[in-house]
Order: sequence, then structure tokens, then C-alpha cells
Amino acid sequence: MRVEEYERHFTKMMRYAANDTNTKEKKQFWFLYGLHPCKDHYSSPSDTPTMMMARR
Repeated sequence: MRVEEYERHFTKMMRYAANDTNTKEKKQFWFLYGLHPCKDHYSSPSDTPTMMMARR
């Protein structure tokens, strides 16, 4: 998937995780996490894997 395609998909999916994407920092974290889903740790301000859990 190209970055442009992922960006469109991410934007559409944000409505289902409003609490996880309600700040610029959270949006950036989850957008980058989606580009590199094999990260072993969390680096978000709240360190909450809520959105990741919802994707399973």
C-alpha cells in the first residue's frame, strides 16, 4: 500500500477510534505505528495500545 492510500484509509478509520486520535500527537503516533506495525514498544504520550487492540 502506498503512503497516499494508507493516509486515506487512516483518515476514514479515525472515526472509529475518536478517543485515540483526538490530538495531533495521538494521530501522528498511530499513523506512524500503522506504517511500521512491527514496533516492539509504545512511545505515545499515554502509552495506550487501544487502537492496536481494536484492529485485532
